[in-house]
Amino acid sequence: MTNPDRAAPKSSLILYSAIAAIAAALLYALFHFASNASAPGVAGKLKPYVKGHMASVQFLPDPPPQPTQTFVDADGKERTLADFRGKMVLVNLWATWCTPCKAEMPTLAALAASSDPSKLVVAAISVDNEGRSAEAKAFIDGFDAKNFDFYQDTTSAIVFAAAAEGMPVSILYDRDGKEIARLAGAADWASTDARAFLEAAQAP
Repeated sequence: MTNPDRAAPKSSLILYSAIAAIAAALLYALFHFASNASAPGVAGKLKPYVKGHMASVQFLPDPPPQPTQTFVDADGKERTLADFRGKMVLVNLWATWCTPCKAEMPTLAALAASSDPSKLVVAAISVDNEGRSAEAKAFIDGFDAKNFDFYQDTTSAIVFAAAAEGMPVSILYDRDGKEIARLAGAADWASTDARAFLEAAQAP
């Protein structure tokens, strides 16, 4: 004969376990929804690609506007980032005295050479002073890579306008000149991780 006093606790335990399981499922669903809600738009689309060589990518909640300061090309002609409107632009701020900058430059040259310039521009902008202009230009020319041009801002104004903290720093802008993401420090821009990240950024 079953003892009702012993059955009751067992039934209560099953009920409490079921309630706990349902509560856990609800909490997981809410957490998952909140996580997705906190990463809307392009940042949300790109977060799955922030790994490996792109693990240091940051999405600023309130990025500064694209710098309007002028810089010069290899011919000494004044240019601005607005010249690249309609294309995605990966701006890399570097200097000859910056060892990590020079270390990552071959990967930027490789990225530029293998990219469609009508879709992605790789703009490595030297912030060396005038005394190092020749050295900086020779360094870029040494890669002999197509679509990889020499640019320089001897005033470093673009560094401050972009709110860049240290060098190197790479900033990705969309076709309208709005910042998508940035990466402080050197990275392998010719890596599979980088290419996957940039392809996802260019996708509709």
